Amino acid sequence: MAVSVVGFDIGSLTSYIGVARGGGVEVITNEYSERATPTCVAFSGELVLVGTAAKLQQVMNIQNTFTSFTRLLGKCLSDSSVVNERKFITHQVESTRDGRITLSAFLKGQKTPFAPEQILAIQMNKLKEIAETTIGSKVVDVVVNVPTYYTDAERRSVLDATKVAGLNCVKLVNDITAIGTAYGFYHTDLPPADQQPKIVAFVSVGYSTTQVGICSFNTGKMKVLATTCDAFLGGRDFDERLFNKFASEFQQQYKLKGSLSSKATIRLLQECEKLKKSMSANSSELPINVESLAEDRDLANKMKRTDFEELCSDLLQRFQMLFTKCLDVAKLKTEDVHSVELIGGSSRIPMIKNVVASVFKQEGKTSLNADEAVARGCAFQAAICSPAFKVKDFTVIEQCLYPIIIQFDQEEGSEQCMQTEEIDGTLTTQGKNMCIEVFPFLHPIPSSRQIVLLRHGVFTLEARYANKDSLPNQNIVIGTFRIGDASQVFTEPRKIKLKMRMNTHGIFNISQAQLIEEYEKEVEVSVSEDNPVVDGPPNSEQEVTTASNGDTESQNPPVDSNQTNMQDSTSPKKKTVMKKKKFTKYHDLSIEVSNMQFTTKQLNEFCEIGANLIQQDKLERERVNSKNAVEEYVYEMRSKLQGPLNPFASPAESESLLQLLDMTEEWLYGDGESLKRHVYVEKLAELRSKGDPIVHRANEHLNRPLAVDNFNRSLVRIRKVLDSIAAGEPTYDHLTQAQVNQLEDMIVQYETWLNQQMMQQNPRPQTSDPVVKVTDIVSQQQAMESVCHPIINTPKPPTASHTNNTPDLNSQNSGQSNDVNNPNTNSNPGTNHSKKGADDEQNMDLD
Repeated sequence: MAVSVVGFDIGSLTSYIGVARGGGVEVITNEYSERATPTCVAFSGELVLVGTAAKLQQVMNIQNTFTSFTRLLGKCLSDSSVVNERKFITHQVESTRDGRITLSAFLKGQKTPFAPEQILAIQMNKLKEIAETTIGSKVVDVVVNVPTYYTDAERRSVLDATKVAGLNCVKLVNDITAIGTAYGFYHTDLPPADQQPKIVAFVSVGYSTTQVGICSFNTGKMKVLATTCDAFLGGRDFDERLFNKFASEFQQQYKLKGSLSSKATIRLLQECEKLKKSMSANSSELPINVESLAEDRDLANKMKRTDFEELCSDLLQRFQMLFTKCLDVAKLKTEDVHSVELIGGSSRIPMIKNVVASVFKQEGKTSLNADEAVARGCAFQAAICSPAFKVKDFTVIEQCLYPIIIQFDQEEGSEQCMQTEEIDGTLTTQGKNMCIEVFPFLHPIPSSRQIVLLRHGVFTLEARYANKDSLPNQNIVIGTFRIGDASQVFTEPRKIKLKMRMNTHGIFNISQAQLIEEYEKEVEVSVSEDNPVVDGPPNSEQEVTTASNGDTESQNPPVDSNQTNMQDSTSPKKKTVMKKKKFTKYHDLSIEVSNMQFTTKQLNEFCEIGANLIQQDKLERERVNSKNAVEEYVYEMRSKLQGPLNPFASPAESESLLQLLDMTEEWLYGDGESLKRHVYVEKLAELRSKGDPIVHRANEHLNRPLAVDNFNRSLVRIRKVLDSIAAGEPTYDHLTQAQVNQLEDMIVQYETWLNQQMMQQNPRPQTSDPVVKVTDIVSQQQAMESVCHPIINTPKPPTASHTNNTPDLNSQNSGQSNDVNNPNTNSNPGTNHSKKGADDEQNMDLD
């Protein structure tokens, strides 16, 4: 079975699936033969609609259709970002007791709450289904994109959604990182590692967000130098400007009071989006028309590109500030940037291209697919993470976008409340401060850091973002960590070492907490008799790690026995004395974490709800398909009875069946509108019992002439063989008389059978069942040919002349050696076969 290497690009508007296979990466299509699958989930009755199917019915099912739910992940309802987002939401948004967001839908007439993570899991299930259908194997491991500005809580929410969808998220990849990965793989003109890097800026303007990144590239290496994002600036903001203008003029024109309905809002927004795309390609004045927008009034208006740009002038200023800020963060000048790549559907808007050109002093390029670059980058990252694929070396160095601090209460009696240990950089603190910055701004990730605190016992610390203003939302708290057990209380401060990590997902965690125990112990030390100096400094410290089973392991290096023997032979005699030495033990402490991530119990409940929805959707689809089959049969059979099937049904049969069809149609739109699946199956069987005999007669009448003709042709071919034998032709002179007699008997037997059957069938009316079926004629022909063809194709025996002229193999090989040691002799052909590589490894030439 092929190993699935898949990357998901789930945007707020559309989703794409990248698959690594066949030596490269491709973006696959859905059941509608489209690469873009709308990020949309809807509930219709008991059906769960996802993607294109959900988007098509959005206007008719507004309250039960969810869009832009990725922007609600990991947030509380009171968050200012959610308040700003609600103007784009048409469905109900509520909160739980702990402030989490829930999206309400009506299932079976009952209001049912869903977490945004559950809705995202349904979207992921659809993408997984599309990928499995295309690849032909099960999809488990995936790489999923996230906006670069996502906080810790939002990233954890995406991981929760993958678990509910039954997926293993190998890595969460930032959009800028995914785009840069795709650029690094597709561009072969990167400088070597020992030369100055190629610096490229990426401008990604999506439906709801804008992300700008500047990266440096060398062969096999990419480093993110700076990223700036605006989570509330994207293509939909241009749509909103058009919507507000046209809606205001429409209401003033017809003197309408109040705002437009949700259905009218969606219809007008859809037309505004179409107009925006049209103006990107055409600078002339273009019309916009919406029929019966409100109170049976039609909207008709026009807009030119110049007016559109003036309408969005403040948005362009925000783009300019964002681009300039990215250059400032990277500490680069415009001439340092080699090129600018435009990504995202909204990057095609001419006014955005103009802003890019004015800030970076060069035109933006489109060497990458603007819509699919993120999905391809995710697929490349999946191939890098997969052990089943060989990919060229490509290292990615990312940076921490938001500085992270830990905060805790200072205990009395601890003059020096903290100290730090260095792992991959300098960690600076001040003696009695209660906050430590553990991951500064632009710190490389993934990375780990350690810190040692002096505490009396159990303590709690809080990880949070240092700069609230830089966050896209108000939730600055990452999580609360309770270190140690309540039973662990010390009379004096003890050292506790904490290991903190920013992993590949960009998620912060305290991965380990250890109590440091220092003690002295007398050990034997060798002392020279001539020079009584202790080997090693006095009171030297030695670390001992305490394992989970209580065993201790010394960290002293092993001693070479040969070196010891040499020293013994040359050094003076020594004696041993008892000396005190310092030792250190490390005891693991428990860590209780409290953050925005769902508990295992909650995730299991979500998985159960999701499985029930899938099963319910499957049963409902089967029921609907069975009902549609009955309805389709009614219309199709009624039409055929009045057309091609009419000659094959008696008047009584036709009248009876038509009456039954009419009754079934009334039943379908009345009492039979919503029944169990088996009822429709039984109803279809009842209809077929009346209609299938008529269809069978028509099919027999239509196919019988061809079957008879084929039978007669086979008889003619066999008869020609008998005529050739009677004429004495040498082609069949090797056949025995018994074989010839058998051919003659077959001709007489089967020709007589066919003539008798057709004499009975021809005079019968078309409304009666056939005497002989087409399958009978075909089977009789095959039976005749199975006997006659082997006789006709009997090969001639070899003649004496052929036997005498057989070449002498020995004479032909007289010039060749039969010695097995002859290198020209291929004694083992199998040794020439190439060996197969590792079974589970697939080679990919992704260069």
